[in-house]
Amino acid sequence: MRVLAAVALALGLAARADAQSCNLPARVPFAGHNFPLDNPPVTQAMSPVDAFPGLPAFTRPVFLTFAPDGTNRVFVVEQAGFVWVFENRPDVTTRALFLDIAGIVDDTTNEMGLLGLAFDPGFATNHFFYVNYTASGSGCAAGSGLCTRIVRYTVPAATPNDADENSATPVMEYVQPFDNHNGGMLAFGPDGYLWISAGDGGSGGDPFGNGQNVNAVLGKLLRIDPLGDAFPADSRRNYRIPAGNPYAGGGGAPEWWARGLRNPWRFSFDRQSGDLYIGDVGQDAWEEVDFISAAERAAPPAG
Repeated sequence: MRVLAAVALALGLAARADAQSCNLPARVPFAGHNFPLDNPPVTQAMSPVDAFPGLPAFTRPVFLTFAPDGTNRVFVVEQAGFVWVFENRPDVTTRALFLDIAGIVDDTTNEMGLLGLAFDPGFATNHFFYVNYTASGSGCAAGSGLCTRIVRYTVPAATPNDADENSATPVMEYVQPFDNHNGGMLAFGPDGYLWISAGDGGSGGDPFGNGQNVNAVLGKLLRIDPLGDAFPADSRRNYRIPAGNPYAGGGGAPEWWARGLRNPWRFSFDRQSGDLYIGDVGQDAWEEVDFISAAERAAPPAG
């Protein structure tokens, strides 16, 4: 399937996301990034600058993004379930509450809450955006426990700074066995599909082996088409499976595109090259950055 070239604390690791286990006999160095560094880093004088000094302080902000509509507005996600919007200029002094779903978001522990936001590539005309958040109890399909929910909302054309909370359309949901390792990132890739980072389900050491379980969506990078619906009988499953996903034809969970992840908190597509970088939170002494080139991402999956 997919090969993830990883750099962990500047010491290279190679992780495979294919049908075989890694079984690496030793750490694989990543050229030019051994630890200690081949060459000492060049020090630079840096100091923090308050980009928007006139705005009130944010509470537990976890993400900042823009909408692809040419308005140059800034959107800030707060973990409790709020999204704020304001003009992208240094003298801005006011902000508007773009989305308030605090009443359905469960953020009772450190890694839970409203964690991701992505605007549809066609947002300028369809006004769709997507959020990733943790819920519990009646907020989950099972009616108990914890879950991650991917939900689509719409912004009325008449109120561009105020989304319609009643427009919620469930897209995807999956159970979380523990309250940590929720991933949480959402982003549309160069292919137009919605990519979702799903942690391994939590605790420590992946006790259920989700990361390498091809039948589980946990511990994976997911890829779906939220504008299609291959599951019309399921009101909480409103998406289509892209043909290029490894198990799109069966034999495993069709939603995932790469596996073997622990807690991929954030990922990003290079806007020029299309390369993909995943920030995967490590355990104890190691952190991990996974790299997937645009060519590898576009290649057909190996059987």
